[in-house]
Amino acid sequence: MKDSVMTKIVIIAALCFLFVIGLGMISMLISERKYYHKSVMDDIKETHVREQYVITPFLLLQNQNNNQVLFADSSNIDMLTSVSQDEYHRGIYHAISYNGQFTMTQNFNLKGFDKATKLLSNTSQAVKEVSNQNPTDGTQTAIKSNERLFETKSNTQTKENKNTIKKLSLVIAVSDLRGVQPNEVMIGEKTYPVKFVNDGKLPFAYLEADLSELLAQNLTQNPKLLTTELKLSVAGIDSVHTIPLGDNFTASLKSNWNEPKFFGGALPVQKNLTNQGFDASWQAGFIAQKNENSLLSCLKDNEKCPDFELEQNNYELLSTSFVQTTDTYIQTERIIKYALLLVLILFGTFFLFETIKGLRIHPVQYGLVASALLVFYVLLLSLAEYVTFALAYLIAAASCVGLLGWYTSYVLSTKKRGVFFSAIVASLYGVFYVVLSSNSFNLILGAVFCFVLIALVMYITRNINWYELGAKDAHQNTQKQPKPIIGSAAKTMDNNPSNDVKE
Repeated sequence: MKDSVMTKIVIIAALCFLFVIGLGMISMLISERKYYHKSVMDDIKETHVREQYVITPFLLLQNQNNNQVLFADSSNIDMLTSVSQDEYHRGIYHAISYNGQFTMTQNFNLKGFDKATKLLSNTSQAVKEVSNQNPTDGTQTAIKSNERLFETKSNTQTKENKNTIKKLSLVIAVSDLRGVQPNEVMIGEKTYPVKFVNDGKLPFAYLEADLSELLAQNLTQNPKLLTTELKLSVAGIDSVHTIPLGDNFTASLKSNWNEPKFFGGALPVQKNLTNQGFDASWQAGFIAQKNENSLLSCLKDNEKCPDFELEQNNYELLSTSFVQTTDTYIQTERIIKYALLLVLILFGTFFLFETIKGLRIHPVQYGLVASALLVFYVLLLSLAEYVTFALAYLIAAASCVGLLGWYTSYVLSTKKRGVFFSAIVASLYGVFYVVLSSNSFNLILGAVFCFVLIALVMYITRNINWYELGAKDAHQNTQKQPKPIIGSAAKTMDNNPSNDVKE
């Protein structure tokens, strides 16, 4: 095989192609481990508790044949969460869980129920008024009273004087009741217990506090303002979502977790992130009104949404996820993106040693170096599932640097060159880790690194005459061709007098 420059470049390109195939197999391994991790997390959520969706509490007025909903004029939710990774785990996998203390303070204007009460006193009159508002459908309507939107359901076949008020309750809807510990609602100086609902009238999981004894008092006294304060313990995994309702909605969240991710219909208007945790606050006006319409459209007819779930509907959420920016699989996927650049640099170093120092490095030796680089990523992935990513990266990089330094000291003929090569590998691993860790500056750092690298290659090869180098290689290969044995033997025989035939 000709040992020319072009031949060597073709061989290096072929080895790089095989290296890319190996990277693809490692990427498949990462995807498989990520999927297994997700399945374990889903199983933990299924057997313990899921992420929580919490609807802003609202009042529900239940009658014999009608239900009315009243949203708060103002709501403030203070959430204090303690996040950890030790509560739920399976094998090497740990779920990020939280225990939250929710304090919900709300003001309800009970004048919103006045018109409903008058309508309920005479069913036929109620049907008549409803029909006047919507002639094509006399079974459902949404009435706006005192600038508060609530829903009335009427049954045209119900006998008169049967719509007596039965119950007033504060509804607290939470998606996964397994993570909820009922507490009490305080109104004035009195507390009312919050209980789980077994045969609820609403198409989702919720708790309620029975406020029926306040109904007559608050509908006849002025001002008709009901102020409630609810304390609720909520546990969940991964994320917490608040669904705002009513006017003048505000919320705040404080946690000991220092890596939050905010998303949903509105982002925090204020946030403060430190190494010890974070705090954030929201204000929601328009999206709260939008959520009211979504909720009422379902409550008008439960039969239209029998499988209604809080987490499966188009609500505008205020969401916070407790994430790990140093996720093992994400970090490994990101570092693999630099793998091809790494192998090109090291192959280029070998090629320059061959060109400048006149060494001869076999393609098998190129391949062994590439194999060591591939093993680095497998080693990194396996270690990072047990220890921190930084420690796993350090162990994997140190192992590969030591192995390549020892091997190349023989390939490059001297220990000094082996140390030099291992220093290059160590520097590259260090640079790539810095680029990986700099989330805000990784693009510019990577661009600067590539610029410096190509400038360094230009500087080192500035005096190389590649045409002359190729011609020299071709000439050397020609000189190394062995002479034909027959021709040499014939010439020897012709010039040897002892071979003449004697007569």
